Amino acid sequence: MLFLAASVTASFIPRDWLVQGVLGGLVMALGYLIGRAVMGLWWAMELPTLKGRAAVLFYVVIVVPVAVVLVFSLVYANDWQNDIRSRMGMALVENSHTTQMDLLAALVFGGLIRSAFNAVRRRLYRFMPVRTANITGLMLVGFVLLVVTRDGIT
Repeated sequence: MLFLAASVTASFIPRDWLVQGVLGGLVMALGYLIGRAVMGLWWAMELPTLKGRAAVLFYVVIVVPVAVVLVFSLVYANDWQNDIRSRMGMALVENSHTTQMDLLAALVFGGLIRSAFNAVRRRLYRFMPVRTANITGLMLVGFVLLVVTRDGIT
């Protein structure tokens, strides 16, 4: 969610809700893949994991500030877009269609990225063991997401 919040902050490029929704879903997926990779390394190193009440407290301490940042970013997204538009001499927008953008981002994150990962790893199953294919698929999809969000969508 922090990656989605970062994607709607002020940038040098004005975006409509459709492009912003796709970009938000892609960077949210990139953040998710980074988190999964860190968790995988944690487990591979056989480090202890939190359980019970300590785990719940940890998630609350993480989720609440991230939710505040996300809400703040979504509330000010229209103002930031209009600021960039005014500096570039473009017409201002009345509404940044935040709800539509959020739904599209969720669709891209939940559907397309998961489908891409599943398709890649299934193809890799033909050539390598399951665990290796899963890790390689994660890295390949993460790399593609990084390239697309950094260089492909403006």
